[in-house]
Amino acid sequence: MPNLIYRVGSEGTQFTNMFATTPVCCPSRASILTGKYLHNTRVINDSVSGNCSSQDWKHGLEHSTIGTYLQNSGYETMYVGKYLNQYGHDNPDGEDLHHVPPGWNNWVGLEGSSVYYDYNLSINGNPVYHGSDYLEDYLPLVMLNHTLRWLDARTLHKPILLYYSPPSPHTPAVPAPEYVNYFENLKAPRTPGWNEKSTDKHWIVQTAGVYGEDSDPPMDSNVTSYSDLLYRRRLATLVTADDTIGTLLDTFEAMGILNDTVFIYTSDHGYHLGQNGLPLDKRMPYETDIRVPFFMRGPGVPENVNNTSPITTIDLLPTLMDIAGVYDFYSQDVDGVSILPLLNGGTLENSGRQWLIEYTGEHNNGGVKMKDHHIKKDDACQIVMDGVSCFSYDQFAQPPYYQGDPFCTCDDATNNTYRCLRTVNATHDWQYCEFDQDGGFIEFYDVAVDFWNLNNSASSLSPQVHDYLQSTLETMSACQGLSCQRASRFELESI
Repeated sequence: MPNLIYRVGSEGTQFTNMFATTPVCCPSRASILTGKYLHNTRVINDSVSGNCSSQDWKHGLEHSTIGTYLQNSGYETMYVGKYLNQYGHDNPDGEDLHHVPPGWNNWVGLEGSSVYYDYNLSINGNPVYHGSDYLEDYLPLVMLNHTLRWLDARTLHKPILLYYSPPSPHTPAVPAPEYVNYFENLKAPRTPGWNEKSTDKHWIVQTAGVYGEDSDPPMDSNVTSYSDLLYRRRLATLVTADDTIGTLLDTFEAMGILNDTVFIYTSDHGYHLGQNGLPLDKRMPYETDIRVPFFMRGPGVPENVNNTSPITTIDLLPTLMDIAGVYDFYSQDVDGVSILPLLNGGTLENSGRQWLIEYTGEHNNGGVKMKDHHIKKDDACQIVMDGVSCFSYDQFAQPPYYQGDPFCTCDDATNNTYRCLRTVNATHDWQYCEFDQDGGFIEFYDVAVDFWNLNNSASSLSPQVHDYLQSTLETMSACQGLSCQRASRFELESI
């Protein structure tokens, strides 16, 4: 992504230790919008019952987001692209796509989750259907065109907030036609732990694979070929995303406001492709899933700097409020903190930092998300899992295509529910997790020496360290606002 690397990163700062506090779409997006942890947004997963764009969300925290805060502070605001996964789906009042979340002067919201063709948009509350023509309907292009028209029409006397949320590289990861053959021979990274059976992690990882517990290695040749194909498709969609970055930078430069504008590039979660034998997805509390990119460019941002300070997705809203000069008005309402002090070598008022990673598992009631009715659900998955995903030769409507045999994988369950405490300072990088499964289950990783989370060393914790981590996790899991900010500060020597 040359525009991102050279025009944003080299002309700004990259934070190399940025973490999602929830590694899945809707809860993470709610946390980014509000600056709050999952236990305070109560958006616990991607389902309506999990509060994803539910009535409770729409009548509650949707009125306290970065959009409302900055709009109330005199900003002209635009949201374009994917919002929350269930947007437009929970409408007992018949709102459907007529609902425009508060805080956005211009709203171009995607119904549901990530797609590239054949979808509905809400254009300021007016539903518009798009089909399958590339130039007319490819969502990344449609989003860009709406944005450019808005920028061309807006008045220059107001500051602006543009929240640009493309589907890329989310599944089904449909590349633009000109990029279909990019990365043709590339394979997903064979990291430590790739396609290896893990016996010391929580049960959903131990049962990884297309044939359940007896599958070793977990992924056969069909699954690895699919995983590699998805990796290439994801990368190809990011070429278009990088083109968009270049176009937006060029547009702001032509408008004469490039050097007065802060640009931030990040994501709501990471992704695994074969690590611990899990073919694809997110939702796990491991480095692959919780680490996300973070690039920042603009006035006051040091150029060509890699900053290693740990930051999180709940810090984005307070940072934007700080940039806008309104942080003091709302700082008590958010769980995260502004990262602006870090840009010039400062600290977040402490020698270390700790934060939460939370998730509440979901399932599809034992059903299968099928693309082809003749695919049979895998017996082993049916026994051990609540949720199963299946894939077939007609998985993708656009090239490049999958050529292998059908298969099913197990990806989530109701008790894939956990709370983790990440504890970082100059000498330590620890992750302590408690899982909601029968009898409870604990995982602990010294990430400084075990970056890929290969060895669960919970049994090696001293009683003193275990008690500290457990009690701190309990405290932070109930924090709100300022108490979250205070709890994030610690001195590791105290234990």
